[in-house]
Amino acid sequence: MDRREFLRTSALTGAAIAFPGWVMGRAAYAATQPSGCLWGAYVRPQGTETPQSAIANFEAKIGRRLSVTRHYLNWEDQLPGQYAEWSASQGYRQYISWHALGHNGGGISWRSIANGKYDNWIRDQATRMKQWGRRVYFTFHHEPEADPSGDNKDFKAAWNHVRNIFANVRTSNLRWVVTLTASTYDGGHGGPMAWLPKRYDLLGVDGYNRFPCLDNKPVHPWKSFWGVFHSAHNLSLKLGKSMIVGEYGSVEQTACGYGSGDPNAKAQWLTGAGETLQAWTNVKLAMYSHTLGNFEGFPEAYWVDTSAQSLAAYSTVGSHPYFI
Repeated sequence: MDRREFLRTSALTGAAIAFPGWVMGRAAYAATQPSGCLWGAYVRPQGTETPQSAIANFEAKIGRRLSVTRHYLNWEDQLPGQYAEWSASQGYRQYISWHALGHNGGGISWRSIANGKYDNWIRDQATRMKQWGRRVYFTFHHEPEADPSGDNKDFKAAWNHVRNIFANVRTSNLRWVVTLTASTYDGGHGGPMAWLPKRYDLLGVDGYNRFPCLDNKPVHPWKSFWGVFHSAHNLSLKLGKSMIVGEYGSVEQTACGYGSGDPNAKAQWLTGAGETLQAWTNVKLAMYSHTLGNFEGFPEAYWVDTSAQSLAAYSTVGSHPYFI
């Protein structure tokens, strides 16, 4: 997704179950999550919706409660943010992305972060997260290769610096997720190893099936969920890391003016996503992007209800007991 678009429309999102008493050791935390995958979605408010009402309306539409909410914060935002606090009060789990971008869209130099320019601010942020005490998934500058504030070495240096400051403040309530795009796991941007820092808890990946959008031509082939994410999954197994699918979505095969596609293809894509996630037992969290995307200037409708059959497929998958 377009990074600045997400940050402009930051809101509640996601899926997972609520667990009390998040301040605990990692072994104790691991024991609290049943076998299965936490079911989530980024829910973009539409019309007069607030972030809170968007979540409620989405849950009514799909026939189940979300478990984890998604939160996109800029560099100047105070963690964890008011929406995350609301989410916690409602019993949701949170997945927080803290981005090195200003509210004006300008990037904060990773090199300046690594060199200590913002240490006081980072320490303040870490202290707030520690005092909040909620067990959360947390990522610093997700998809760095798609919205760079430096090169891959600068990103890793900034990540490690931020991570060390948080560790010194003893924010044991955070599970650190390093999140790259699916195309990077496929070998783009120098490949994933060029971007992965030394210390992180889970491997994150964001990816989309965009066919037939971009120039209204079928030049980007239709990819199944497996096709989008299998490279990331293979690496997670090789590294022995649990995995998070932080963003995923598909357009209709008839989208973007290409009217000859299969009207049932997206529904089948969503069904296949559920089947793949059940087979990939090391994926702990999957969050659908219920939004209007914007990639390279082309609008892409990822809403789960772009067709009745797509909504039905997504709802059916989400009702499976494996998705908690």
